[in-house]
Amino acid sequence: MIFRFEEVYDQKYIIKNKLQKINRKSQSYKDYKKNIINAKIKFTKTYAGNINDKFITRICKDRLNKFIFYGMNSELSFNELSSIVIYRKTVADSKKIRLVIMLIAVHPDLRNCGYGKITLNEFINFVYKKNKIIEIFLHSLDTSLYFYFNFGFKKINTNNFIQSYEGVNDEDEFHILKYVLK
Repeated sequence: MIFRFEEVYDQKYIIKNKLQKINRKSQSYKDYKKNIINAKIKFTKTYAGNINDKFITRICKDRLNKFIFYGMNSELSFNELSSIVIYRKTVADSKKIRLVIMLIAVHPDLRNCGYGKITLNEFINFVYKKNKIIEIFLHSLDTSLYFYFNFGFKKINTNNFIQSYEGVNDEDEFHILKYVLK
């Protein structure tokens, strides 16, 4: 099941403060929400500790990026959150939605158990809109290429958004992939 970052973050507040319900007007909660960027960075590093810290900080500070988690059950439990996806919608009109996955990572303890594929399937179901073409773009490392190829992604030569956002260097290990859902 997909959980938005805000749901996960609020659940952490509820547990920490032993609450049944959040009083969103309380000063304590307002103070807690001020640390949301640091929380995003901490959560992301838990799943993607092998990714460059500067890149993680950059995508976590960018308010246009959306964060979701895949949980193994329908109830939110921190022990059952297997994966994180950070993405951005770059185009949305009456016919098409274009998304860029900035990062997708499975918790290190759960890698090579099928959660990457499950997470990607759940993400696609989460963003799917009837009667719209969904285009998903991402940057893949060499080590992940075959995972994405097996899923149905195709290699493309360029994506201006990804290349400008990540400041691509020709010497970098850089593969841009695209998936289309009609």
